[in-house]
Amino acid sequence: MPELPTYCRHYGFDEEGISRRLRLLQLEEDDLPCYDRYREIIAPAVEDVATDFYAHMMRDEQFRAILDQGGYNIDNLRQTQKDYILTLGMDFDTPAYFESRLRIGLVHARVGVPLILYQCAYRLLMQLIIERIDAAIDDAHWRRILRRWVLKVTMLDMSLASETYLQSRLESLEHSLDDMRRISRRLRRRVETDALTRAATRQTLLRHIRQLLQRPEERPFCVAMMDLDHFKAVNDTHGHPVGDRVLVDVVRRIRSAMRDSDLLGRYGGEEFILLLRNTRLETAQRIAERIREHVAASPVRVGGRDIGMSVSIGLVQARKDDSVESLVDRADACLYEAKRQGRNRVVIEDDVAGN
Repeated sequence: MPELPTYCRHYGFDEEGISRRLRLLQLEEDDLPCYDRYREIIAPAVEDVATDFYAHMMRDEQFRAILDQGGYNIDNLRQTQKDYILTLGMDFDTPAYFESRLRIGLVHARVGVPLILYQCAYRLLMQLIIERIDAAIDDAHWRRILRRWVLKVTMLDMSLASETYLQSRLESLEHSLDDMRRISRRLRRRVETDALTRAATRQTLLRHIRQLLQRPEERPFCVAMMDLDHFKAVNDTHGHPVGDRVLVDVVRRIRSAMRDSDLLGRYGGEEFILLLRNTRLETAQRIAERIREHVAASPVRVGGRDIGMSVSIGLVQARKDDSVESLVDRADACLYEAKRQGRNRVVIEDDVAGN
């Protein structure tokens, strides 16, 4: 079998798919010769059928609005409709016929014709064709055969066009949903991410801590509160733009020393909190020391100036009875002790209790 046309291939109308659709509509090989008789009757009347069709359709306000919005020429549409009527049921068992009818549904979907209007238009066309057949044939037997044939081939056309129409609308909806999801993800990132440092926002960080506290299976975990030492002097001496660049560089150094599973959030100003999941205090202390060393290892260079920075860290492990507030307060108390002891150091709760 030759390669299938584009839409037949896309919608699964290979030899078996075509046969299945024809069986469903009871269209058989014996129906193929009916087209010649149909054409003999309809060809002389095709102009009138197309004219009557659009005369009926133009009575619908929604249909007229579609024509106006699209700037469609009624004479061109009438010619297209005549071509369609004359090819109705011609070689209906071929991929070429299926391809042409599948394409019609896609065109109408792109134009924006409502499905109910679309289906009613098929019913109207079928009625107009059958009226011409009834008027042209006296033989009741042949009239019945052609009536059944028109009904079946029209339903074939409508089934194919409706299939691509609905699939096209569904794909369009899926694309719209994908766009909405992308927009939603961007908005969520903006809400959850600090604009300057790209660390998590305070609200996002505290929400993650709250979730961990509510899940006993997530224990142990630790929280490190960090504060940049003498950062106010950087802003006072060099200005806030330089201070912002220092913040960004320090966060970069913190990220290089933390793990992928850790979550860094900006708590406020130059204060940050690091959430260390599935981590005991001993391991968290080693990570905190590594962060402290990375920050103090070399000056931050901004605009030709070297600005030395260090960070003080207060570190605690979550307890069973902790709330978000108590956990953060304990970390803050350790941070205060690190500042009191001279800054640029890590203080854990055991050290505070020992004092």
